[in-house]
Amino acid sequence: MNKIKQILRSALNLKRIYSNQVVVGSLLNNVATEFSKSALSGKVLVLAPHADDEIIGCGGALIKHVKNADKIKIVYFTDGRLGFPDKFKPTDKDKIDLAKEREQEAKNIQADLKCEQVFLRYKDSKLALSKNLIGFLEQLVKEFDPDIIYTPSNLEPISDHKITSALLASALKKIDKNFRIFQYELWSPIFANFYLDIDEVIDQKQKLIEHYKSQLKCRDYVESSRGLARYRGSIFGKSKFAESYLKTDKQLFLKLFELADKI
Repeated sequence: MNKIKQILRSALNLKRIYSNQVVVGSLLNNVATEFSKSALSGKVLVLAPHADDEIIGCGGALIKHVKNADKIKIVYFTDGRLGFPDKFKPTDKDKIDLAKEREQEAKNIQADLKCEQVFLRYKDSKLALSKNLIGFLEQLVKEFDPDIIYTPSNLEPISDHKITSALLASALKKIDKNFRIFQYELWSPIFANFYLDIDEVIDQKQKLIEHYKSQLKCRDYVESSRGLARYRGSIFGKSKFAESYLKTDKQLFLKLFELADKI
């Protein structure tokens, strides 16, 4: 009975964002609110619009995947060349230098996450839905064959974040396999139905964020990430810190993305 209540609660919350179609889909797919102390086990693919998004959005989960001995592949879509403090006016050389610096910062986390990394190096803010990129992502998903995919929310306000999710949706339409998809939050708190207890790894996550020294000059991502995790943990009432995700299967993910364009 408790699980049925959770499924209904999740479905009605989705209706506030999308439509009756989503309510039906979520009920059919048993989209219940869950709280977990461990990440789901399996082969993991992480889509990161910029270097640091993978840690800010799902760093706690990735640390837990490492403990599970899960294989992890992270794809970085852009070079992050525009990640300067708001009032700074960079030269072209500054942008090139920052792109190199951010890639090296990402490589510095490899030892901790024991992950494979792919750097696509598209120019920051210039990511687009191209046939070549969709085809590349389709082939990568087929070859890597993940069980779990982490991607930004399709309601993110930043273009590179939203387009990363759109690229995934376009690629998955051509793949005849189901996946467990976790949309993570970055700049926008999202409707969540999966809460991951990260009490034991919050300090490790903070240390991973601190690798991105170039970005900490722009925002205090350590404190903002920790603050959001504290809110998510306390509001659910089962941990001090939590990461939050919208967890769906492939079918519902594609439906949500289709409807999000109409909002």
